[in-house]
Amino acid sequence: MTTAPTPDALARRPHPASAEPPIHTTVRDALNYFGTCARCGYPAQASEIVRRFVGGRVEVTIQPTCGLPCGWHGDPRVVRG
Repeated sequence: MTTAPTPDALARRPHPASAEPPIHTTVRDALNYFGTCARCGYPAQASEIVRRFVGGRVEVTIQPTCGLPCGWHGDPRVVRG
């Protein structure tokens, strides 16, 4: 059985929009995320990943995952970057 990625794994996951490595990354729970798991229908949770780059650019990505251990995780969605 596959498990949802940990916040550490989410922070390290390269994002296609990011050609340069971030200088600082913060991961926290997205408390205002109200989606559902695409696999089992259980309420999903999400992590907000904030990456800061040289030059001041900030990229915010939302990564949804299942609230149960079914292993589902949705595609990351860049909300600001």
